[in-house]
Amino acid sequence: MKVGKPPITKCSFFGHLKVGRQGDSFVNVYGLTEWSDGKQFKEVPSFEKSELQWCENCNQFYWSSQMYGGLGFGGYVEAAEYFENKYSKKNFFNNLNKLRNKERLIYIRVNIMREYNDRLRVHPLTNPLYWEPKVISEESRNIFINNAKILIGLLTDINSKDMFLFAELYRNIGEFDEAKRILNQLPNSHKKELLLNQIEKKNCDVITVISPDWKFTELNAVEYKNRLIDAMQKFRE
Repeated sequence: MKVGKPPITKCSFFGHLKVGRQGDSFVNVYGLTEWSDGKQFKEVPSFEKSELQWCENCNQFYWSSQMYGGLGFGGYVEAAEYFENKYSKKNFFNNLNKLRNKERLIYIRVNIMREYNDRLRVHPLTNPLYWEPKVISEESRNIFINNAKILIGLLTDINSKDMFLFAELYRNIGEFDEAKRILNQLPNSHKKELLLNQIEKKNCDVITVISPDWKFTELNAVEYKNRLIDAMQKFRE
C-alpha cells in the first residue's frame, strides 16, 4: 500500500530536483531489534530518515532530511573528510555554528560506524540458512577503528552523556578495560550484562542487544506474509 506523494527534494547548491520513491505505509507488525551501536529496526516496511544527501548533478553533499536517501560506507567516509576540512576553516559562519558543525560531524561518523557494522550484523528478517558475513578489507577495518577514536573525541567535546555509545566505541577498538569501567558506572540492565559478557570474550564486533520474539525462518515465512497482509488491512480500515 502506498500513501502520500513521492518526495521531491532540491539540491541546496544549484536547485537540482530529485524525485524519491512514493512512501510505503509504516506498519508495526514485527517488533524492535536493536544493536549495540544504537541502530534499530522497528517496522515492516522500515525506512530510516537520512539527514545528509549527495547531488549527482553538481557532485556536492548537502544537508536535507529525507526518508529515502543517505550514503553508503564510502560516501560517509568522503563526507567526513569534506566537512571536517570545511568546518576547520576559521570564518564567521563556522564560529557561529560551532556546536551544530560538531553535531553534524558526529552524525556522519556514527553512520560510518553503522554502515561498517551492516556488513556484520544479522538483520532480523534475514533467512539464517543463507546468511554469510561480508568480507571486510583491512583498509575498511582501519577506517572503522580510526573513526571510532575520532568519534570518542567529538562526543567528549560536546559532553555527551551517551555512556553506552562510549562503551561500545572503546569495545570496538579493543580497549576493553575502559569499556568495562564505563559500563560498571551504569545501572544494571540486560544491555549492560550483554556488553560485559562480550568484553569478557574480547569481542569487538557489533551485537544484538534487543530481539523480538519472532524471527524469519523457512517455516514461518508464510506467517510473516500473513501478518503483513493483516496489518495492511487494518491500516485501510
